[in-house]
This record gives sequence, C-alpha cells and structure tokens, in this order.
Amino acid sequence: MLYLKNYVSLFSRLYIACQSRYGDLDDFFRHENQVCPPSLSNFGKLRQGTKADILSCLENCTELTSSQPNMDVIILDGAVVVNFLKPVAVRTFEDYAVKVFLPHINAKLRQVSRLDIVWDQYHENSLKSQARNKHDKGIRKRVDRSTFMPKNWEQFLRDSANKTELFTFLVNYIKLQTTSKQLVSTNGSEVVCIPPIDTTHLAPCNHEEADTRMILHLADAVDKGFQKILLRTVDSDVVVLCVAVVAKISVRELWIAFGTGKHFRYIAAHEIAASLGPNKSQALPMFHASGWLNQVAGCHYGQHYLRRILHQKNCCAVAAKRDAKTITNARKQL
Repeated sequence: MLYLKNYVSLFSRLYIACQSRYGDLDDFFRHENQVCPPSLSNFGKLRQGTKADILSCLENCTELTSSQPNMDVIILDGAVVVNFLKPVAVRTFEDYAVKVFLPHINAKLRQVSRLDIVWDQYHENSLKSQARNKHDKGIRKRVDRSTFMPKNWEQFLRDSANKTELFTFLVNYIKLQTTSKQLVSTNGSEVVCIPPIDTTHLAPCNHEEADTRMILHLADAVDKGFQKILLRTVDSDVVVLCVAVVAKISVRELWIAFGTGKHFRYIAAHEIAASLGPNKSQALPMFHASGWLNQVAGCHYGQHYLRRILHQKNCCAVAAKRDAKTITNARKQL
C-alpha cells in the first residue's frame, strides 16, 4: 500500500506539472518516468520470485500421497540427508557416522535393490561459489573421527569446506559396508560402488550440484534394467528435471520424495509428464531456470552468469544421455 501511495503521489505531481506547462499527456506517458521500472522493482530493489511456486502448478497434474510406493532404486541427495539427520545424542563425528548416518542408509538399502547417494561438489573458482559467498558463512571446524560435534549443526553446514570434509568422511564409512545389494556413492568426481560395477557412464563427473548428477544416476539405473525409481530431494529443480527426462529415458515409474516434516509427500513425475505431454515437459527446465534466474541472479552477475548456470541446470536434463558426465558433453548433445 505504501508503494501504491508513492506512485499516486508521483504521478499527481507530474500530471499537474504537465498541465501547467501545456505539455502533451500522450507524449508524457510514452517515456519512462522512473529510474527503475515499477514492473520489475520496488524503488530500485529487484522483485524476487520464489522458484518453488512452480510445484503447486505441477502437483495439480497428479495425486499426491504420503505412502511410499514400491521401488527398485532410491537415489538420495546426500546434502539433504545430512541436513535432516541431526547429530542427536552423539559426541564425535565417528559417533554420527556409525550411530546416525549408516543406520539410515542401511534402512533405505533394505527397501530396494540399489541405493545411490549423490553429494554436492564445491569448486573454489566456480560461478556457484560466488553465489554461496553472498550467504551467511558458517564457522570452520575440522572433520575427524575424534572431533566433537559442532553445537550448531545448521551453522556448521553453511561452510563449504566443512561440508566437503564431512561428505568425504561419510563416504569412507560407506566404503566399509558389505552388502549383496548395490550401493553407489559419489566421491568427488569419482564413484564408489559396493559390490564393484562398471562406472564408465558415471565417473569422472564434474557436475557441481547433486541435482543434475542425480539425473545421470537415474539414467544409469534405467540402463541397467530398473524401472521403478525414487529420488529424495527438497529442491524444486530436481522435480522439474525429472518431469523433463521421463520420456527421454523411458522409465515406467519415477517418484520424488519431496519436502520435510508435515510438508513431506511423494510426487509422481511420470504422471505429471504424461499430463503435460512430451513437448511441454522437455521445455519445462528452460522455462523454470530462465524465470527465477533473471529475477534473482541477473542483478548480481549479468547475462554471462545466467547462461552458464542455465546450461549447468538443464543441459543434462535435455540430453539425458549416459555420456553427459560433463556439462560440455551435455551441451554437445543439444
């Protein structure tokens, strides 16, 4: 309401001035009268959208459920897992790995034939590192077996170096597991598999964020004959990417376990894709990325940043090929 009153006051003064000077009102309204267009900003502050708003539109195309469907494969976003697995009643990082993290992983593995854990990578000189530097920084703490757990878990996870060490630390415990089922975990640009399998189409991989790398693991699982797959995430980007690749990889059922707490639900990406049709589904990532990036990132980094991030977010989804381990290969397939 304050903004509206300011606009009314501005136009009233301009209108009166135009009349007293015998100006042409039609000519007056043909020109910008503010430095920052009101349609894009609130007095110089760029209007920011909420990219997760697209979920409400997509979820209208399917029936949500709180019951987990029967799956052959689960693909976990590792960063999401450690965010909601709080270090309760543990003293050291070894206690966290043994008493909190591994029991959760083993419980998920018992439900399926294959379990994939995909971790983020944090490249020091990447464009994404510039965006992370804008956020609040956490307190640096070395991750080791005997190191005491941080008092503030959320603040600890704000530091990229902390997360890099934590992810590597947890992967080392995954390597010690023995199972007759398939357990796959990324480890930097490489992949750890128990028991060993051919990882030619999975590594080395330079994807920085887990959301696009999860799509590679999805495609690999489908290539190995699995047709009922679930991805665990809290990122709307992953939902959009999954809807886009359903037709490309010919998967029978693709589910997303999304959200946390009372907002947790299972989303059927294959049903959304069938409702939208192949053309709209495959165009969805470009529409989604260009919409929120132009509002949020454009004011800070310019069009070069937008083009780079848009490629990284969507090239692999559009290509959905096994040799899209690098962003460059994904671009070549477009």
